[in-house]
Order: sequence, then structure tokens, then C-alpha cells
Amino acid sequence: MKKLIKTGILIGLVLFSLKNLNQDSFKSIKNCSYMIGSEKILVINKHNKIDKNFVPNNLIEPSIPFNDGVENEEKLVEKEVAVSLEKLFKDAENTGIFLLGNSGYRSFELQDKTYKNRILSEGKDMADKYVAKPGQSEHQTGLAMDVTNKANYFTEDTKEAIWISENAHKYGFIIRYQKGKEYITGCNYEPWHLRYVGKKIATNMHENNLVLEEYIENEN
Repeated sequence: MKKLIKTGILIGLVLFSLKNLNQDSFKSIKNCSYMIGSEKILVINKHNKIDKNFVPNNLIEPSIPFNDGVENEEKLVEKEVAVSLEKLFKDAENTGIFLLGNSGYRSFELQDKTYKNRILSEGKDMADKYVAKPGQSEHQTGLAMDVTNKANYFTEDTKEAIWISENAHKYGFIIRYQKGKEYITGCNYEPWHLRYVGKKIATNMHENNLVLEEYIENEN
């Protein structure tokens, strides 16, 4: 009986701790750049801001279809990301999944414009949920690409989103803002937001259900 009581208390304490975790628990991640083995990983969020003058090297436009109305700047990503995106899009199409690029690189200025436009159209609360403030956006790194489908309706239960969630890691991508991890990332779930980290890290994160902050915390 005593063992059962002790076990119950321990389980209760663990559950209490998990329930009370929040983004402050991950504020120890204070740098934008981390070395994991030989890999350099950028972590951009509300606590780690990127310099307004930062422009990625080797920005190119991948050979993928884009959604109508995408600004030319947003068609760009880092060269390594572009190569992986092309493979992902091609393999997806071969299985009957048709994807469109929706937003890649955004300069500090474009991010500022995007954020302010969302405030005007939907209000500040909605803007803060789905659009990063300038200096806090992964899009400025050139390592991210938002994707969508032909219906421009990309929710977690669409076949395209399901395929992405099951296969993105094979091409070096993670779903940066996962469902149920909002208390860590500080962002709402976005099944369309792909972030390139390389196959090895992406596979590790996928298999262990980790977001980037958790992965960095575990590796440091």
C-alpha cells in the first residue's frame, strides 16, 4: 500500500510539473545559433530575435509551383533548402499529393508589412497568433517555407497535411509549430510551416515528437 501511495504521489508530481511548464521554461535558449555536432542550428522565436539587417546567403528560387499572389521575394530560400524542397514536392506529386509554395524568405521589412497587414485585416490578437513580429520570424532566415494545396485550405486533416506530417523529416524538414506544443514554441499550430534542419536532426525530432526548443534543450 505504501509503495502504491508513493507511486501515486510521484506520478502526481510529474503530471503537475508537465502541466505547469510554459515557454519561460525554455528561456535558457538565449542564442540564435547553436552547434549540434557539426551542424549549425538557428533558433528564432519571441526570445531569440534576428538582426534586422540579416540576409541569408545563396538565396534562390526552387523549381516548385507557387500559390497565386506570392511576392517574388517569398519564392526564395537557401540553396540547400531549395534542393530538398524540390525533392519533397516531386515525391509528393508522385503519390498524388499536389503542393504549392506559399511563403519562403521574408526580409525584415516584408515581415513588418505582413504583420501590420494582418493586424489591419484581422486584429492584433489574431496577428500575434499566426504572424511573427519582425525580427522574430523564421522566414527571414531563408530556412522556412509555408506550403498549401490547390484549394488553399491546409488544415491538419487534409491529405496534404497528413502526408507532410508523415514524410517531411525524410527531406530534412520539421513542422516547426506543432499541435500541443504551443506552450513551448509560443505560436499556434501551423501544419503548413516547414523548417529545414537537415535529415538527421529532422528524423530525430520526428521520432521523439520534439519541437526545436526541446531538441536544443536536450542537446545542450
